[in-house]
Amino acid sequence: MESPTTLADRLFRAINGGDESLIRSLCAPTYRGFDASREATQHGRIALLGDLRRLTTAFPDGRITPMHAMTEGSSAQVVWVLSGTHKGTFLGIPATQREVEVCGFSHLEFAGGTLHRAMHLWDMAGLLRRLRLLPDLPNRRSATGLRHGMNNAFRTINHGTIPQPTT
Repeated sequence: MESPTTLADRLFRAINGGDESLIRSLCAPTYRGFDASREATQHGRIALLGDLRRLTTAFPDGRITPMHAMTEGSSAQVVWVLSGTHKGTFLGIPATQREVEVCGFSHLEFAGGTLHRAMHLWDMAGLLRRLRLLPDLPNRRSATGLRHGMNNAFRTINHGTIPQPTT
């Protein structure tokens, strides 16, 4: 049996490659998913595929890059970055043609080699800032700075040297 992080990696590769057949095979028919941007819980593979189609229509060059993954029991926790160009309506927002990078986190629960439950949390305010629908924060780093900062944070955590807050 494949590990949860291996299954998560296969799922992200299938999403990035638009392989709906593989997504269906990795997702249980009874799948339930929660996404921070949606009011309702997703029920079943068809709902998940519908959301992914909306995402790829809005960001046709979109790519989800896993930055860090951990396994706990039958679950995988993945920190990721979505990058792409906003070329279609997303969350009711018409295309802006702006490039975005948005960080997020997914908790994926597997059983018998298939995804049964998922929770996705992501930086909606960051997306709105990249689309210029919210004002930028002072001293905000570029998207490249976002990836660099995330990589440094995980390197620090993995080495057990989490910096202490300064007063």
